[in-house]
Amino acid sequence: MITQEAYPASQTTREMQDQSVAVAESVFGDLVTRDVLEQAEAGQFPVALWATLSELGFQGACLPEAEGGLGGLAEGLVLLRPAGRFTVPAPLPETMVAAWILDRVGFPRTSAVLTFAPAREDEALPRITPSNAGGYLLSGAVNAVPWARCAHLAMLALDDGMPRSESRAGLFVVSVDPSAARLVKARNVAHEPRDTVIFDAVPLPPEAVRPAPAFLTPGWIACCGAVMRALQMAGALDGLLDGTVRYANDRVQFGRPIGKFQAIQQMVAVMAAHVAAAGMAAELGLAALARNEPLETLAISAAVAKIRAGEAATAAAAIAHQVHGAMGFTHEHTLHYTTRRLWAWREDFGREAVWAERLGRQGLAAGADHLWAFSSKA
Repeated sequence: MITQEAYPASQTTREMQDQSVAVAESVFGDLVTRDVLEQAEAGQFPVALWATLSELGFQGACLPEAEGGLGGLAEGLVLLRPAGRFTVPAPLPETMVAAWILDRVGFPRTSAVLTFAPAREDEALPRITPSNAGGYLLSGAVNAVPWARCAHLAMLALDDGMPRSESRAGLFVVSVDPSAARLVKARNVAHEPRDTVIFDAVPLPPEAVRPAPAFLTPGWIACCGAVMRALQMAGALDGLLDGTVRYANDRVQFGRPIGKFQAIQQMVAVMAAHVAAAGMAAELGLAALARNEPLETLAISAAVAKIRAGEAATAAAAIAHQVHGAMGFTHEHTLHYTTRRLWAWREDFGREAVWAERLGRQGLAAGADHLWAFSSKA
């Protein structure tokens, strides 16, 4: 669970968060069964699970308390660690963040399944142009959009020939149904949808386009996505460690549990260190979001969170499979539901190498005289 001291919150909000996390753990533990995971991996959206999450208000957890949420973005994202622990096969994190973004720019609240488009440094943003028929035309493409085939999409777009007075940065938030675009369907190693969405002058009504606030840039989207996935990975790592310890204590070989052998104990200890470090890094990323840090500072915390979670995922998944032995490599065992998601989430919103390069560039730009101050910002 995210420690409450990581970000400011009222006593009432903290109690709501604790209660919501407890409810989430109970609901996920009861409803995320092997059958649900298998059906989701076969391409069937978990309708019953999603209906329960919607009824409980989890989709709007990041909204203000007056709108039924937990008070804000960081307050709602505490649900992601239990979601990761139980490998929830649905776009809950994406819906929570997208709902918060749409709320911030004035879109009416919706009960629809939502997602948001990643913003990558090496990819151009889609563009909107005024339409002669009124409204706008949306052109361009976004790659590897989580759950695009199942969800309504919130995304950033650049203006193309529109008066700059309408948006100081020329950035707009667009709410669009991907079914109006061309989808190139793809899945990650965990069989979660990661679709490319191509817009060929897709018409948009005026109310589907809103100017983006100053903070909402491609860089901020990347940082928020990195922290979001780091929290999920931290939760998945928590569950992975618990399952590995349980298996090591239950599996008997040579007359005693394999967890009694020093070699296994050493492997599990290394795994536990990775899990603890990843969890703390994810908490620091969440705290930076809660403090509304400037993008330069937020990027440091997001980089640390994503890098450390990715490193931990690689090491911990390897150790878990080693401890489980041949059984852990079978489809019949449930271990792969966690390890494949860890490997998949490691790639989302920038893998370790991408964030390490970005972090290195920032450190070099700070200069030798300010290196200590830079390294302390996270």
